[in-house]
Amino acid sequence: MQRAVMSHHESDEASADRRSRVRFYVRPSVTLDIRKEGANRAVLPLDISEVGVRAIAKAPLELNDKVEISLYCKERGETIKRSATVCWVSQLAMTNHVKAGFRFDNPLLFQDLVAFAKP
Repeated sequence: MQRAVMSHHESDEASADRRSRVRFYVRPSVTLDIRKEGANRAVLPLDISEVGVRAIAKAPLELNDKVEISLYCKERGETIKRSATVCWVSQLAMTNHVKAGFRFDNPLLFQDLVAFAKP
């Protein structure tokens, strides 16, 4: 599994960014659904860790919104579902999309993370 190597300076920035886990890019074959009030808000998964996912989604999404996330891995033919909370959200300029972080209520198992992460 490929992950970024950080310099000392980047490490300081990462800790200031409050990320508690290493994030991995999502495999291109992974499909993401983000359901809020029945509507799928997912546009594009960006990266994943065992405790959450970062994605581009359709607005509106607000801080602390509860959502249902489904990740489908084509190679495994399996869908993993997690309840999650929006932990941060940022409006993308001149679109009805947001970039958002979602914290899973229950972490992914290591083998599931490996299946969704880009090697």
